[in-house]
Amino acid sequence: MMRTMIFTLLALVGFMSLAVADQDKTDPKAKEAKIIKVDPKAKTATVKLKAADKDVEKTIKLAEEIEYLDNTGKVANIDIFTAGDMVFLVESDGQITKLKKNDKEAKISKIDTKKHTATVKMKAEGKDVEKTFKLAEDIEYMDSTGKVANAEIFTSGDNVMIVECENEITKMKRCDKSPTATPPKGN
Repeated sequence: MMRTMIFTLLALVGFMSLAVADQDKTDPKAKEAKIIKVDPKAKTATVKLKAADKDVEKTIKLAEEIEYLDNTGKVANIDIFTAGDMVFLVESDGQITKLKKNDKEAKISKIDTKKHTATVKMKAEGKDVEKTFKLAEDIEYMDSTGKVANAEIFTSGDNVMIVECENEITKMKRCDKSPTATPPKGN
């Protein structure tokens, strides 16, 4: 009996640790979700999130005083959120009060478009790790300016922002370092 209680307690603690690892570090009430659609005119967002261990699609009203944040926690606007984005959201009284992007910074170790995989170095749970992801069939590639691109612009060593959902990369954006200033030429 005591042994069963201990195992149950350990399992519960392990489950709670995993749940906390998936939450937004800036808000313990945040839930991870995938944006299906954002409708600024109707002030709603349709998202897919986990509820009772299954994926549920839900349309939720955006609060009047909603807080929009990019993945670094800087204030943003609704325009940065698009279908396929992974986000953290905080819901209160049936409305979203906070919406934060959940893209991840990474460095490409290897990209193989024939095998549809990318291996990247990134931070996960506070540690530097190397992970291999499947590239989604309908992946969106973007250059550093946000223009549509193709996989050929990405090479080993590139810094990128990725959106990962269920071990697949659904979006990849190149993050070039800011250009160095060129001194003016003298006469």
